[in-house]
Amino acid sequence: MFTIGITGFRGLLGSKFLEHDGAVAIDADILNYGDLVDSIDAIKPHAIVHCAALTDVDFCQQNVELAWQVNYWGTANVLKASQGVPVVLISTDYVFDGYGGPYRESDERCPANVYGATKTAAEDLMRSQDLICRTTVLYGYHPTKMNFALWLIQQLSNGQQVETAYDQWGTPTYTDNLAAMIRALVRARYSGIWHTAGPACISRAQLARTIAMVFGLDPHLIVPMCSEALGQVAKRPRHGGLV
Repeated sequence: MFTIGITGFRGLLGSKFLEHDGAVAIDADILNYGDLVDSIDAIKPHAIVHCAALTDVDFCQQNVELAWQVNYWGTANVLKASQGVPVVLISTDYVFDGYGGPYRESDERCPANVYGATKTAAEDLMRSQDLICRTTVLYGYHPTKMNFALWLIQQLSNGQQVETAYDQWGTPTYTDNLAAMIRALVRARYSGIWHTAGPACISRAQLARTIAMVFGLDPHLIVPMCSEALGQVAKRPRHGGLV
């Protein structure tokens, strides 16, 4: 059986891989090289999908050293511990500055925040046999891990107003679809940079209204606002997304 090892298997994306045959958890702290080696040796995967990361953009901006430890040095540990097994890095459209999206694989990177910078540097670690899958605005069901869609549904269900940006554009990606795209690329033994994201480029406010309508919630509780008024710690790409 073709075996795929998964770091970050408890997360929104990583957990989706474990729902399918052939995916096995790499149950180790990616900052502990010895534990990583032992876990990878135990399962002997044919490929590794590296989902473990700090993805809270504002948290990364406020905890720069930790962000670099996890997103950069953690990736370096996974690559070293893989002992030549191909690794898939889950990356992001935040490697771009957001002035010219949606972006293609060949576009020049220019991150605008700490999270994007750590992912850009992690991409630079990857080898010729490895795979970089950039994605953006993940949404889907997870029993404990919050994402934009689940948070929005929770807030609207409680009758709470939600302020969201009308000037931040991206290509929202359903986690089940993303996992399927990555599995297909891995099994076909692709390498290099691939953009694995949803097909529609929409604003966060448009996404929020769509979610509200699908789940029968009140779209009038959604308050579109400009990015500056939201007071976000880290700068967000305005015209992001991937094609």
